[in-house]
Amino acid sequence: MLHASNIWFTYPAAPAPTAAADAAAAAVHGVTLDVPRGGLVGLLGPNGSGKTTLVRLLAGTLRPDAGRVTLKGIDLEQQSRAAIARQVAVVPQETHLAFDYSVLEVALMGRHPHLGRFALEGPADVAIARESLAATGTAALERRPFATLSGGEKQRVIIASALAQAAGLMLLDEPTASLDLGYQLDIAALLARLNRERGITMVLATHDLALAARLCRDLVLIRDGRLLASGPIETVLTSAAVADLYGVEAEVRRNQSSGQLTVVPLKRLPPEGRPEGPPTQVRAGLKPGPYDDRPPVVPLPETREPGAQSRVSPVRARLLLTLALFGSVALAAVLLAPLVGSTRLSLARAFSRSIPFTRNVDAQIFFVARLPRTLAGALVGAALAAAGVVFQALLRNPLATPFTLGVSAGAALGAMLVITFPLQLALAGVATVPLASFAGSLGAVAIVYALATARRRGLSTDVLLLAGVTLNAFFSALILFVQYFADFSQTFRTVRWLMGNLDLAEYAAILGALPLTVIALVAFAWLPRSLNLLALGPDAAATRGVDVVGAQRLAFFSASLATGAAVSLAGPIGFIGIVVPHLVRLLVGADHRIVLPASALFGAAFLIACDVVARSLIAPMELPVGIVTAIIGGPFFLWLLIRRA
Repeated sequence: MLHASNIWFTYPAAPAPTAAADAAAAAVHGVTLDVPRGGLVGLLGPNGSGKTTLVRLLAGTLRPDAGRVTLKGIDLEQQSRAAIARQVAVVPQETHLAFDYSVLEVALMGRHPHLGRFALEGPADVAIARESLAATGTAALERRPFATLSGGEKQRVIIASALAQAAGLMLLDEPTASLDLGYQLDIAALLARLNRERGITMVLATHDLALAARLCRDLVLIRDGRLLASGPIETVLTSAAVADLYGVEAEVRRNQSSGQLTVVPLKRLPPEGRPEGPPTQVRAGLKPGPYDDRPPVVPLPETREPGAQSRVSPVRARLLLTLALFGSVALAAVLLAPLVGSTRLSLARAFSRSIPFTRNVDAQIFFVARLPRTLAGALVGAALAAAGVVFQALLRNPLATPFTLGVSAGAALGAMLVITFPLQLALAGVATVPLASFAGSLGAVAIVYALATARRRGLSTDVLLLAGVTLNAFFSALILFVQYFADFSQTFRTVRWLMGNLDLAEYAAILGALPLTVIALVAFAWLPRSLNLLALGPDAAATRGVDVVGAQRLAFFSASLATGAAVSLAGPIGFIGIVVPHLVRLLVGADHRIVLPASALFGAAFLIACDVVARSLIAPMELPVGIVTAIIGGPFFLWLLIRRA
């Protein structure tokens, strides 16, 4: 079913195995193995032997430097991530979610490879997820937040998510690591039952000899990235093999009551008593047992039951309800905000055609003083809130903001340069400062992305975060340097701009930012389900069918575009991108398919409301709206830190 042929892999920090002297640096060194259909194969080796790397190669989340891995005779590199995920499920050692998903939502993540780009889980998918939870004994936990479960419960839920993939092959990497004896026995019994009753082929990577002896029919021994031995457990699991593998003298015997092999460690062998150099390969071969002749019994149906599509999807029902509620709030804010202010307004006079506009004070207040800033507030609030959601998911950090990666600082530097060193430039009616600000944000995006992809192994979110933080500090220093050369009026303009303001009296700037924001929001529509899976981590997302690098790039560029457009229009208005997403998650949960559009709508309403407060609190004077959002956001951010601690 699964075949690896002479595969090599070296991590980037080490030299490539192009010569005999370099070959020792390989994490996986010329491994060849076969996994028979319906088998339960144990992959044994000490810590650092290359087991996890080999599992990632077999799952297709790493590409071998040499050799090939085939699934049902087809090279993994010739198959899409979704196609592989429909056939191979992976259970990692540990799973840490960045957001508070429920147990049922985690199980439903396994249905991703069976859904179209914009499809939502239907009743049949929910039934499959619930059946998977029942099979792992976690059905009663479906409404519990995943983070509140014990280690054993979490691992069973992740196995349920893998079951929901309806794949015929399951790769498990240390599934009982850090679990107590009781949970180890539970997981072992569960895996044995799934293999026996449902015909799921399994590869179990572990250094737990007792678990391997209890579960597996065949073993593959690996040390220092090299294959040591493979074959039936009775042939491979010997005292000599344990000594060669772990440097431990042990007694291997059959338990009289259970009939299973047991390994009793006796003592650590001294270095001189251990074999030196590369291990001697002893390959007995994985002999197909009687289980290999029967067709695989996929645990759950891959197709939806008849008539399921005619029923309303529970996810769709939640989405429609959420959009209706938050959309109503945003619409009410847009309609009511122009009517609120220090001066009373008559709508009848504002819309009257009988009064010339130059003499119609109500029309001037409505169309010049209030409506542009209301529309700008809706656009900027939606862009920053949605960008905050995307950045938090991309970086797997709930405290990330649209300004974390230096986009805002680059925009601010561009604006400061043209304010301090005047340059008259306009494009399609858009003034110089917004254009320079947007150009500065693009420069920051280019620098951060170049740093994050410098090693050419995809997009490193760790480097992305560190580069963004460093760039923020560097650009802030450059802003101070530029301000040193500014005169009094220029300093006043730069300080006011840095506060963030919606004081607009014309529509050209809004129309200039609108296409960029719309492009970003359209890109966001492709992301929600991928963002849910990225919360599991890049490898876990890839094993469920996500094109991780593609999703990360789309998330980074679209969120940066939305941030750059918003900052160029209104300056760096802080805390919208962190306050709004967290408030929305408290109300609707962590599912990004609901959180992302709800945050955009609520962000629009929130910033409009803050602007009303800013222009009404000390009327007739007006506060920059960035001051209001900072006063609200500062304590909220501290509350989040305390809550997460």
